[in-house]
Amino acid sequence: MQRGEWSTDEDPDRSRDVAIAVAAELASPAQVDAVDPVRPGMSGAQVFRCRFSDGRLAALKRWPDQVEPARLSRLHHVMRTSRRAGYRLAPQPIA
Repeated sequence: MQRGEWSTDEDPDRSRDVAIAVAAELASPAQVDAVDPVRPGMSGAQVFRCRFSDGRLAALKRWPDQVEPARLSRLHHVMRTSRRAGYRLAPQPIA
């Protein structure tokens, strides 16, 4: 398997169930209206678009298992630094 690819063992329904559970944690006190899979990005990650009853939107990204935790930490650092510098189009990591 190449970097960024999902194994054929990955269960899309299970991944969506996990995304729904995470969205429910983020939603409080609002409710989750929808969790829909969207086309993956260049990283090969699974991405879900979440809509909450209070009008908020969020994207949940499940990175491929092959992504090293240190790399993910560096990416999150760049995103947070970009947002602190005023670049509001950068994603805001929550984990």
